[in-house]
Amino acid sequence: MKKRTLIYLAVFGIVFSSCESLIEVDPQNNLSASAVFTDIDAAQSVLNSAYNRLIRGGDGQLYGRDLKLMGDALADNIVTDADLAGQRWNTVNRNDQGAHYNIWAQSYNVINDVNEVLDKTPGLPVTPSQEPTRNSILAQAYTIRALTYFNLARVYGYEPNKIPTTGAGAGFDRSAVLRLTPTGSFADAQPMSRSSIIDTYTQIESDLTEAISLFANASTPSNPVRYFTLGTAYALRGTLYLYWERYQQAIDDFDAAFANSSATLTDDIVAAFTSEMNPEAFTQLWMDWSTQSLGSNNSLYSYTHAPLWNGISTFGGQTISPELYNSFEEGDSRLGLIYVDDRHPQYYWSNKYNGAAGLYADHLIIVRYSDVLLMKAEALAALGQYSAAAELIVQLRMARNASVDVVPTDVRIVDYIKDERNRELHFEGVRFFDLKRWGNGVTKSAAVIGGVGFLAHDHHRMLAGIPNSQILLNPDLPQNPGY
Repeated sequence: MKKRTLIYLAVFGIVFSSCESLIEVDPQNNLSASAVFTDIDAAQSVLNSAYNRLIRGGDGQLYGRDLKLMGDALADNIVTDADLAGQRWNTVNRNDQGAHYNIWAQSYNVINDVNEVLDKTPGLPVTPSQEPTRNSILAQAYTIRALTYFNLARVYGYEPNKIPTTGAGAGFDRSAVLRLTPTGSFADAQPMSRSSIIDTYTQIESDLTEAISLFANASTPSNPVRYFTLGTAYALRGTLYLYWERYQQAIDDFDAAFANSSATLTDDIVAAFTSEMNPEAFTQLWMDWSTQSLGSNNSLYSYTHAPLWNGISTFGGQTISPELYNSFEEGDSRLGLIYVDDRHPQYYWSNKYNGAAGLYADHLIIVRYSDVLLMKAEALAALGQYSAAAELIVQLRMARNASVDVVPTDVRIVDYIKDERNRELHFEGVRFFDLKRWGNGVTKSAAVIGGVGFLAHDHHRMLAGIPNSQILLNPDLPQNPGY
């Protein structure tokens, strides 16, 4: 395993002292992929590795922390108290140069796991009764790869219809490096360049379309909400189409997502988030608090709860901005997910990540019912179907005990949906990406000290820089503008 591990590290951007270390490893310690993939259970084990990386990768650089929360710090929802946070994310909240997502290496670890699954699983000997299981494993692998590339595309590139025409990023259309085969040898690890935004989106679409086809003839896990499913795949493809501004296709996929999921719109949002299983979840990555929790240093709980709240050690300096808090009306049940700490009365705190799965642990929602509902409303409004969009917003606000007579039924619904998305989905990882794809840019909270004030959607700091380790390994890899 040493040899393969070193090869993976080279590909995924961890710098070594010299290339000789790649070849000076005892080959007796090398376990080939063909030896690992002996049966369908082994394929499931490698797929489970990909799921685990989504939770724990890089001490929370993926869904364990950053992809669920950092976007709110980069955007306008979080005010960081540097002292309470132990200086964590202080520079992120100010949008300092280089303070951004860092998901490159961990994402390609996930991608390599699923590439192994996609490469080896079709050739495994299975009985007829195991064929649906194989289809399920392959469908999940395609979905994970699509989601991971979508995250890379959103973090390191612009959206297809939002490429800047002026400034440092004018005409810049580079996105992810599309590695579609496993890296099992040094030859496999040869440098590749970044694909275009359109090519990357097209590959994501292809993966999700393949997943949807396979799910149609796949077995259903005993606890389907813990895995990627047909409903999740439709929801993710609909999200891709929404970012791509292919609105009718997005609507069709969102309808298919609802039809193929057991998720529901709850009328008790507080109970939903304080229960182990959220009824609105299409997929909820299941965390074992004893082995997968990121603890007091890096967990979502630690980042969003005041130090020693309930006697638990945290670095809870990520607080809710006054602007976000003031966007709620009195009586809105979503206020029940926000609390105050008398020791720090100047702040509001989020209780969306409250240790429902154990100490410092919460099961992580990948797709939520209300998010899909809001995205469908947005797509309808973009097509001028304002009344239909308003009906969905009324449905959501009634479930949240919020007034509905304020919901517009004309073109004003477009902006209203944007505000409602933030009230509903704050601290869930979407705000920064929403502002970026809408072309709105980021207006920082007035309470952020030393921040940029405003960051236009085409500013180079809206993209994360490609890690320098990757540029050192491949000098021809295009770096993002301004880095």
